[in-house]
Amino acid sequence: MEHLKSIPSTVQIKRRNRIAVLRAILKAENITKPELSAVTQLSLPTVTQATNELCDMGLVQEAGIIASTGGRRPQTYRPLSNAKIVIGIDITRNHLRISAVNLKKEVVASQHFDFRAYNMSTETEDGVLRTYNGFLLEYNIDKSKIINIGISLPGILDRENCMLKYSHVLGLKQPYSLKRLASLFSAPVYFQNDANSGCLSECYFPDTPKSFVYVSLSNSIGGALISDGKLFEGSEHKALEIGHMTVVPDGKPCYCGHKGHYDAYGSALILSGAADGSLPIFFSELSRGNQQYTALMDEYLQHLARLIYNLRICFDEPVVLGGYVGGYLGPYLNTIRQKIKDCSLFDDNDDYITISHYHFEAASVGIAKYLIEQYITGL
Repeated sequence: MEHLKSIPSTVQIKRRNRIAVLRAILKAENITKPELSAVTQLSLPTVTQATNELCDMGLVQEAGIIASTGGRRPQTYRPLSNAKIVIGIDITRNHLRISAVNLKKEVVASQHFDFRAYNMSTETEDGVLRTYNGFLLEYNIDKSKIINIGISLPGILDRENCMLKYSHVLGLKQPYSLKRLASLFSAPVYFQNDANSGCLSECYFPDTPKSFVYVSLSNSIGGALISDGKLFEGSEHKALEIGHMTVVPDGKPCYCGHKGHYDAYGSALILSGAADGSLPIFFSELSRGNQQYTALMDEYLQHLARLIYNLRICFDEPVVLGGYVGGYLGPYLNTIRQKIKDCSLFDDNDDYITISHYHFEAASVGIAKYLIEQYITGL
């Protein structure tokens, strides 16, 4: 009986075939049934059934007849990439970032909004909705095409109970119910931690490894782990809260009340605070040789190198640097690598450290791409 349970049903097989054909069409843009058969290793009748279903679902369409080298001229198919859209919303203390992603995981629109989200009040919730509606209007996005909304938040989430349990960035003093915020939208809403969301933005590039550690260097510090292609969150959704790893015993005070946590040494506020709150100004002046900023950056990179080294020791996986600061660190990668070598016991190949593909939009794009992937695998 156990053996029989493992045999996929006809419905499961048809679903698997449909997904395979859709992925092939999304990748090829224009493709014939014989080409689909060759790519997916499915029979022509099976491909025909899948393409018919996908056309009926409004996800692909016939794209015309092409010239034949002999015999019947083949029909081509192309994806209706914008037939389904997911909106990603990244909420932080002082801004919103909203991104729209289509079936091909292309970012079709993305915009930053100055926005005060401290304390997540009713006024804040209503403001998120107004900004969202304005974004749809600005980019002419049809609400009927939106299949999901992903909302990224800084803090520790309890998704089972739809609660934001803790968020220093948003000034929460007690757990906050996300149910009213979710109820404001007509599409289903999925919540995720900001570092996890940023990490997910890296998962859909062809050169991305199956396992890696993501470090979010923003106003607060976070981390995430992709293990064998899946996000590892831990039993209480607190995995990789690396901002609260002790890096200097009895060191600088952390906002949590303890001392020596990495957040006290790695927060973007350490750098922006020296430049009137502006990271762009800090890095612009740094590139011009500002001695004060150079000394501050050297200390910042020293602590970052130790953090990366510890993560490498723990997980033995590539490390991706993201968040507000991560996008600026490309010119400093060799410095970071050398600082890691100076304290390393191992003769590691140092190309395991890379910079994230996305910068400020990483969280909103990441959660949206993840939900597009969930939609495709659920067809």
